[in-house]
Amino acid sequence: MHLFGLHILDALIIIAYFLVLILIGAVVARRIKNQEDFLMGGRRIGTWLQTFMNFGMATGSDVPVGASRETFRMGMAGIWVHLFTLFATPFYWITTVWQRRLRISSMAEVFRLRYESRPLESLYALIGIFYLIANISLAMITLQKTVQIVMPKQEHQLTVEEKSYIRNFARMDELKTAAKTRPLNSAEKQEYEGLQALKSRGQVQSSVSVINPTFLLLSLSIIVLFYTVAGGIIAAAITDAFQGTLLILLSFLLLPFGLVRIGGFSGLHQVVPESFFNLFGTLATSEYPWYYVVSLVCVGLIVFESAPQNPQVMGSARDEEASRLGRINGNMMKRFAIILWGFTGLIGFALYQNAVSDPDMIWGYMSRQLLGPGLIGLMIVCLLAALQSTVSALLVSASAMFSKTIYEPLRPDRPQKEMILVNRLVTVFVLVVSVLITLYFQDFLRVFKFMLSIGLVFGPPFWIAILWRRATSKAVWAAILYSALVTVLLGNFGADLTGFSKRGCFCRMTAEKTAIVKAGADQKDVDEGRALSVGQVMEKAVRIEPRGIFFEEIVREIPHDPQSPLIGRGRFRISLIFPALLGIKLDRLSVGDLNALGFYLDILMPFLIIFFVSLFTRRNSQEGLDQFYGRLQTPVRGSPEEDALEMERTRANPTRFRQNKLFPDSSFELLKPTRRDAIGFLAIWAIVALVILFLYLLTQIGK
Repeated sequence: MHLFGLHILDALIIIAYFLVLILIGAVVARRIKNQEDFLMGGRRIGTWLQTFMNFGMATGSDVPVGASRETFRMGMAGIWVHLFTLFATPFYWITTVWQRRLRISSMAEVFRLRYESRPLESLYALIGIFYLIANISLAMITLQKTVQIVMPKQEHQLTVEEKSYIRNFARMDELKTAAKTRPLNSAEKQEYEGLQALKSRGQVQSSVSVINPTFLLLSLSIIVLFYTVAGGIIAAAITDAFQGTLLILLSFLLLPFGLVRIGGFSGLHQVVPESFFNLFGTLATSEYPWYYVVSLVCVGLIVFESAPQNPQVMGSARDEEASRLGRINGNMMKRFAIILWGFTGLIGFALYQNAVSDPDMIWGYMSRQLLGPGLIGLMIVCLLAALQSTVSALLVSASAMFSKTIYEPLRPDRPQKEMILVNRLVTVFVLVVSVLITLYFQDFLRVFKFMLSIGLVFGPPFWIAILWRRATSKAVWAAILYSALVTVLLGNFGADLTGFSKRGCFCRMTAEKTAIVKAGADQKDVDEGRALSVGQVMEKAVRIEPRGIFFEEIVREIPHDPQSPLIGRGRFRISLIFPALLGIKLDRLSVGDLNALGFYLDILMPFLIIFFVSLFTRRNSQEGLDQFYGRLQTPVRGSPEEDALEMERTRANPTRFRQNKLFPDSSFELLKPTRRDAIGFLAIWAIVALVILFLYLLTQIGK
């Protein structure tokens, strides 16, 4: 017996999961007495709930699916698309203290308090809401694709049009594979570019689901809205504790079944090319060389520390220790889970490299092939948990941004019931917009890069706000305008502007290269006498196709016309114009080189603008600066009531902690590290080393 393409047992497990979430929302709703309870949980959340809230917040359904997709596509080096945050984790031990001491309900408040600017605060709120919407859409896209492959239509159920979509995908993948070993001829190039154009219109698909994507997203939205609207951040924290257990289960669910099917770790090494076990790939072929990973770490630190959801996650903790320990524990749990999810993708490559053409579908395909009735339902529940544990906190953050920054200044001193109602209505609006964007955009990487680019607008001003007293409001405005124009608008939508996308200097491509890599022999190598057995390590020539320098893709304007002019598509790395003007030969660089260089420039330029413009513009008021840094230097004490009294003392004497500054007479606001700061920082680096060792050993078992 089946329901929506699922075995009845799987369907019952999913229904039971939804009922538990509804029950949690109904129970917690009784505890919401005011806006502080809804947005911040009364700032009383302890270490245990903080751990699972951080784990759930950091782990959307895009993470397990994304990690397995990248390792399926390029080996263990692909794991860094998510694991790069590992190297940022030790810094959380320090920065989490800032987040808790800020004592804010919305990250936008930082820009009013530090730069004394209501317009900056409002601008952050508006852009921050877009960032949160992109984040929610990111999780929904991957969940939708995974459920799509778990619940596929059978051959006899497909329409004529749907069959053509699948044929288009198979042909496009065939041409893409051929291009790795030889240049495509003019007819093949023309056909390939035509298929790419069809893909952008949704007419190239690897499978079609029995469940309508709109119905799926609306069903999920109704459930997550119920418990979030009812219970706010407390409901999000409690459901994260429940869903965190499911996420841990998700980390292990496919591994044993896949390993048994492939013949254990030794069987894995016999089938998978040796290069796939290289943690950073080869510099010639990898899209994630070590210096690109470093650039991702820098971007992650800058973006994630200024993220809109931080006050609801870290600021809701009972005290600094609960906030610190919860964040480190939750994020380290995620790091180990990412390794297992990435390794699952490697097993998927070993088993189904010839059966799965779309890497986005590997997690769902493995679930369908390896798991039986009941376990498939459990897998879907785990992925739903990953989505909803992220979305709930993001929705509360968006409502805080709107109510505290935009609504309250316009309608001050409103009753608490009205404010809670406003918060709840905003969560509904934000989720509806996120669903609409998800249905329109189906490209995971495009949405991910869009989200990062938005974060880079306010990331540098936030770090400068915390660390440098001399930064001025005008300098911050200049940096924001630069990042908004170059990184966000041109970076994401430059391909839509013919003045850029059709200009020859921006349609340049890298030179074609051939790299020699060590890989396991396949059956074709044995048949043609190049190897004695399948899996034998041998050297293979891999053709590296020319790729766009400034644009991610360079295609023909008219796909079926080989004489048509070239145009740019995808992300526009306009910041690369600076090294080009300095004479750097960009066409000799790899994709990883270009991505890393683009990220470094996107990070560096706003900082330079703030530093230089600040030197020639008027400082903010001394009183405002003293009050902001006094708040940041005041430790969180005891209960919320006791902490309020401590802040009263700071407001009366904002410089009372000046002796704790590392450079007391300078404009730099670095604090002297305490003994606990130093020990914790070094201990976390030791854990980072253990995580990398665990990852390395996992790739060596059975070799």
